[in-house]
Amino acid sequence: MLFLIVFLCAVIVAAGLGLLSGLSDLHGMIIPNIYPLGIIVAFVFAYVACAASGNSGPFQTLSSHLWAGGVAFVVTFAMTMAKVMGGGDSKLITAYALWMGVLNIAWFLFTMALVGAVLAVAAVLIRRHKPFKVVKAGTWVARLQSGEAVVPYGIPIAASALYMFVVNHYLTIGVLKAFLMPT
Repeated sequence: MLFLIVFLCAVIVAAGLGLLSGLSDLHGMIIPNIYPLGIIVAFVFAYVACAASGNSGPFQTLSSHLWAGGVAFVVTFAMTMAKVMGGGDSKLITAYALWMGVLNIAWFLFTMALVGAVLAVAAVLIRRHKPFKVVKAGTWVARLQSGEAVVPYGIPIAASALYMFVVNHYLTIGVLKAFLMPT
C-alpha cells in the first residue's frame, strides 16, 4: 500500500508541476528550475515504488528512460545554445522525456509539436490582430501585442506530457491493482 501511495503522489506531482510550468510560461515566459527538477525527483520516486513493489507498471527498463532523458537533454541543450529554444523548455522536455522512455518519446514529441503548432497559430493571430485591449505587462499576450514573436512552449510540453500520462496508463486500474496484488 505504501508503494501505491508513493507512486500516486509522484504521478500527481509530475502532472501538477507540468501545469504550473505551463502557467508560469504563459504569465511570465519563464519556467522556474524547481519544476523540471521536481518532475525528475517524482520520476525517481515512481520508478523506485514500482521496482520495490515488484510492479513494472507503465515503465520500461531504467536504461530506456535514462536514454530518452539523456538524448532529450543533449538535443534540447544544443537547441538552447543555438537560441532556438529557451532553457526552461529544454529542462522541461528533458524531465518529461525521462518519464516517457525510448518507446514513447517519439509520440510525446509528436503530440507536443501538434499542440505547439496550434499555439503558434494563435500567437500569429494575436500578434497580427491585437485583440486584447488591457493586458498585464510581461505576459505572453503583452509581448506578442508589442511585436515580439514568442510562444510559451511550456504549455505544449505540459499538455503532451499529461496526454502521455494517460496513454502510458499511469493511472489505470491494472497498474494500480498490481501494487496491491503483485505477481
